[in-house]
Amino acid sequence: DRVRERLREAILRGTLLIDTEGARSGQVNGLWVTQFGGAAFGQPARITARTHLGEGEVIDIQREAKLGGNIHSKAVMTLAAYLTARYSSGQPPCLAASLTFEQTYGEVEGDSASVAELCALLSSLGEVPIKQSLA
Repeated sequence: DRVRERLREAILRGTLLIDTEGARSGQVNGLWVTQFGGAAFGQPARITARTHLGEGEVIDIQREAKLGGNIHSKAVMTLAAYLTARYSSGQPPCLAASLTFEQTYGEVEGDSASVAELCALLSSLGEVPIKQSLA
């Protein structure tokens, strides 16, 4: 309970950056499971995507920083393939993107955040804000 309370206080103080009001393009709140001792609980994390003209590359910042596990990296590659297939129309891709879990310093693993990551990417691409009260 003490760890959970400290995380909550960090959000309220602005040390842990989580928006819970308004709407932002390319930004969603995700949840990840953390363990301390024998306790496991969900913690919010900001997922940010940026899109721009490019040659089809989706940069997985977690993987580049060696903080992304194999399953997470595979999920991001699947998202990249989806975006290329959906938006290239048989032409060479002209989209590039970056994707990151902000303020996470341990390994990000698993594919459960794929929908949140896709929402962040599509929001950035279409400049469509996403409600920050959702995770």
